[in-house]
Amino acid sequence: MTTAYRIDIDGTIATPLFYRESVQECVDWYISRGIVKPEEVASLRFHQQLYLLPHVLITHQAIEGAVETVQALAQGKALQYFTVRQHFDPAICGHVHRNTCLWLEQQHFPYPMNVRFFWDAGEKLLTCLEAQEKEVLLIDDRPEGLLKAYTKIAHNDPETAWRIRERVTVVAFGRTDTAGLDGSGPRVVPLADWSAFCQFT
Repeated sequence: MTTAYRIDIDGTIATPLFYRESVQECVDWYISRGIVKPEEVASLRFHQQLYLLPHVLITHQAIEGAVETVQALAQGKALQYFTVRQHFDPAICGHVHRNTCLWLEQQHFPYPMNVRFFWDAGEKLLTCLEAQEKEVLLIDDRPEGLLKAYTKIAHNDPETAWRIRERVTVVAFGRTDTAGLDGSGPRVVPLADWSAFCQFT
């Protein structure tokens, strides 16, 4: 095996049941469905605060084509899920982690327990270097955050940054091109949707 796959979750293989630009509209929708209680979401100001509640994230749906493609990738491949799903409250954080694995299992993603949880994008890049394989494909819908994190790593540790450039390819999920992305870091290739993944196999 020469290639390892590291796959983001939110926005890459998972999407909320309901999304609108207005956070309040989203909150109201989840309240109306009995998924959350008004008192627990009264102070929420950002989408992420809602969508990372343990009992909300378990209701997410798989992005079209993700399950089948990742199942195919798992045949003889090194595969892990990389996600920034954390909470400052240890009890809630544990629930988030358990429900993440449970969701992967319920959606029939392979290796549902093989998840790494991070606090920031830079940790994703650094952890890619732990792979035994020569090349790592980091599939993520937020390449901008990864490239910004890379710039910081390059400033503090040029040797590690060089290793990232040599081994890690950022696969920008949901993009048809790499226009506007910083080209000084790791190689970035676009992936419009999961049906287009055949180009990497």
